[in-house]
Amino acid sequence: MNGVVESLIRSCRRGLDAVTDYHHKKFSALEWQAILSEVTYLVNSQPLFPNGPDPLESPTITGNDLLFPHGQPSVLQPYTGNEVNLRSMVDVAQQRIQIFWETWIRYMPPQLVQRSKWFHPKQNLQVGDLVLLLEPGLKGGVAPRGLWRRGLVERIHPGKDGLVRRVTIRTVENGKVVHWERPIHKLCLIATVQELQHGFQAKADKDAQN
Repeated sequence: MNGVVESLIRSCRRGLDAVTDYHHKKFSALEWQAILSEVTYLVNSQPLFPNGPDPLESPTITGNDLLFPHGQPSVLQPYTGNEVNLRSMVDVAQQRIQIFWETWIRYMPPQLVQRSKWFHPKQNLQVGDLVLLLEPGLKGGVAPRGLWRRGLVERIHPGKDGLVRRVTIRTVENGKVVHWERPIHKLCLIATVQELQHGFQAKADKDAQN
């Protein structure tokens, strides 16, 4: 019944509820335009698949790339007159957008994980899989707005039953390669190692034909 999409919508509504719960402050049309425009961009900025040979360094394909394949359209700001304090409006909009991100990121990540109710038992994570870290701050904090940290599985740690519950991942942080050991429920699979190899091989074949 498309429950995953409905859950994602619910998480967005929670974020917007937090935005509007600001001592019942009323926003102007221009403030709402700025807030909702960037909220839409954030929601559609989730990484879908790497767009290059290096899954960590290459940019990823996002929903924004599919919606705007030729780049983000320019937004013309309407004339507001001299009576409006534009700096104050920008500050208010940025504060509200930050509150949306901090609220939404807490409710959104679980919606990315496949529901076992509707699928067969999931395959264990494998070395070379590309994953998204569902705890972006790594130490319980909130990641900077719009940051989606990706990692490659380097080592798996199966239990006595053969099921993988923890893995060691490699990621890039501030230009440096770092390694983290994370439980699998804090990770979301973006692409398996087989999908990465198949996707890059198909792209190479297409480039060779051209």
